[in-house]
Amino acid sequence: MPDSSRDPAVQALLDRTEISDLVYRYAMGASEGDTAMLLSIFSPDIRLDYYKGSQGHKEINGIEAVTAYFQESPATSEKNPMGFDRHFSSSPLIANIMIDLHGDEAHAESRGLVVHHGEREGRELFVVRSLSYSDDLVRLEEGWKIRVRSHPHAVWMMELDNKDPRGILPVP
Repeated sequence: MPDSSRDPAVQALLDRTEISDLVYRYAMGASEGDTAMLLSIFSPDIRLDYYKGSQGHKEINGIEAVTAYFQESPATSEKNPMGFDRHFSSSPLIANIMIDLHGDEAHAESRGLVVHHGEREGRELFVVRSLSYSDDLVRLEEGWKIRVRSHPHAVWMMELDNKDPRGILPVP
């Protein structure tokens, strides 16, 4: 909890830094398949609303369900959501984090890009994808946690084939 004797402007800077770190830890945990890191950023009553392409939105409620989701998620296994037969790496870059503070609650919007590297049907591919996150946060005894995370959609995606001289392929 914040120190009530601290200058409010200083507390706001500390809060913004802690919230930004949550967003970055999510990206790092997803990139490394680190379920413990992913779970460390969420409140016990977390609600995830993830866009799943042609499958629509998937809503996951509560830390137990979120734990199961990340433990079973293709993002934390050798095969990932890009449909790779083998997933070599993912390199996320998160930026444009906008934070609105409201006492012990906050809202954050962030954007980013991720480059996925893998193999599909014997072809080495790089998939570049845009990201958009909307987070509602709450300050708990242990610090800021994400209570609601929405991943509304991938704004755009493209594939680059290492062996195709044209480079850009349509996304399946």
